[in-house]
Amino acid sequence: MGDLRRRRERGEGAPDGDKAEKKTYFRYTGFMGHEKHIPFRKMIEETPEKVIDLAVKGMLPKNNLGRLMRKEVEGLRRTVAPTRGAAAAVLEI
Repeated sequence: MGDLRRRRERGEGAPDGDKAEKKTYFRYTGFMGHEKHIPFRKMIEETPEKVIDLAVKGMLPKNNLGRLMRKEVEGLRRTVAPTRGAAAAVLEI
């Protein structure tokens, strides 16, 4: 996760060309004809972590092992310490 965060901060990993305009994420609401196609640009602005989660999910195997691996990735994401806003405390001995 740390390497991915650093790449995103530098601007790497952004789609080339007009892929940001053409790529969509598909969601089904449960009603007939109610498919939602969310453009990549809107998705990355609102929930960038979901874009990464969906990309990782697509790379994992679609079986019990893949679901276990996904839980491990989600657990790692929760345990990563924040990189910004953490001020170092000075200890006097």
